[in-house]
Order: sequence, then structure tokens, then C-alpha cells
Amino acid sequence: MAADPNRLGAEIGFLSILHTWSSNLLSHYHLHCVVPGAGLSADRRRWIPTSHPLFLVPIPTLRTLFREKFLDGLRHLYRMAISNHRITAFDGEHVSFRWRDYAHGGKQRVMPLDAVEFLRRFFLHVLPRGFVRIRRYGLLSNRFRKQLLPLARTLLAAQGREPLPLPPNCELWHCPRCGNAMRVVQRFTAAQLYLAGFDPS
Repeated sequence: MAADPNRLGAEIGFLSILHTWSSNLLSHYHLHCVVPGAGLSADRRRWIPTSHPLFLVPIPTLRTLFREKFLDGLRHLYRMAISNHRITAFDGEHVSFRWRDYAHGGKQRVMPLDAVEFLRRFFLHVLPRGFVRIRRYGLLSNRFRKQLLPLARTLLAAQGREPLPLPPNCELWHCPRCGNAMRVVQRFTAAQLYLAGFDPS
């Protein structure tokens, strides 16, 4: 749709992360997406920004297409997991785990469930073999991003476009408990996080 000359007329890219649950393991299917506000021209010599400040392509058209794709995707299963650190107790018959109650200010609570119900909720999120949570498309795809991201940066610089400034107070992370500045002690690659079974919740 974005490549259509009657719309944006550019090759775009984005990454998406699938979430299937809320923190209490109930169904809450949604995607988190990052989409640049522009794309590469067909000859890859220009960086084409959107002409509208709020969207890349017309919202009604995108809404219809997304609904069709989403409903088609619901025919497939999902797979997710809960990390061990969220499980607080297990006596052979009951499981207790931590969850975040977003309906009440994001407070962390503990939910006890019998083991059968816990497994039922867990297996609601089992994906078929080979299905992946995080996908990247277009110029952000694994195949092209090493070549096309530097090109996009070069074309942006050639147009005199500067990176957006950081919002105030974003230079440092602060501990939510004591308020002191936090520092990075270790960095992980995407592959390291995947192999470690990192839980984003």
C-alpha cells in the first residue's frame, strides 16, 4: 500500500512485536509497532517523507486492510511463556504468580490458580512451531537493514534533516523507588535475549 505511487510511493519498513496476554495471563492480543514516517524511493536515491503529519497511508484504507489481515491471522495459534521469576508458589495443585493490575494503576498483585486453570491459560498462547513473535519488514528487515538503514540516514542528512531532540529529562533513567540515576551495567543483543528466554512483561 505504501509503495503505491498514488499514496506514499515509497518502500517503508517497520518492526512489530506480538503480545497475546495481559500480565495475569488472560487473553489480550495486540501488536506494538515501530514505523518510520517515510521510506525509500523505488530507485533508492531519495528519502520520501509522508505528506501528512499523522499517518503514512489513508486511515480508512489501512483500517480495512488491517482488519482483514488480523482476522485471517486469528486462525493460527500463538505461543508465549511466563518466566519462572513471576511464579511465587507451587504446591503440586496450585500455582501463584505475580501479575500487574493495569486497571488499578499498574499495581503488582499475586494470583493463585489451580494447576489445571494455570495450564489452560498458559496453553492459550502456544504458537505453532516456527512461528516467531518479532518480525521486521521492508528496510527494517534482517535481509536489508544493514544496507538500507545507512542509506536512509545518508539521504536524511543530505536533505538537511536532523534527528528529533530527546524530550526533557530523558537523558538518564531514574530508579522508580529511590529516584537516583540508573546506569547501564550490561547490554544484550537480540539473539542473547532470545536464547535466555527473556520475558518482556
